[in-house]
Amino acid sequence: MIIRLWLITGTLLVAVAWGLTVFVSPADYQKSAGTAVLENYRTAKLMPGAGEFRLSSAIGHEVFEIPASDAAQLKIAMESGGGMAGMKMDMPGMNMK
Repeated sequence: MIIRLWLITGTLLVAVAWGLTVFVSPADYQKSAGTAVLENYRTAKLMPGAGEFRLSSAIGHEVFEIPASDAAQLKIAMESGGGMAGMKMDMPGMNMK
């Protein structure tokens, strides 16, 4: 008897939730909130409009280059071996140069 009660209650809850999500339309303020936020960003020039996306030539410069100070520190670290004394050099897949 209790199992039937739980099954009926669960079925009713699922049916009500499905009905509310499918057939009941959202309020007007919920419908326009998404577009209003996008338009605010577009008027503040924080987001491009539809079809206005373009790549900037300034993006990507010096992204993959190592600064001179880092290159010097890297050279010192590579010469010292990184302080890995006693490390086994016969590990498969490790290229120790």
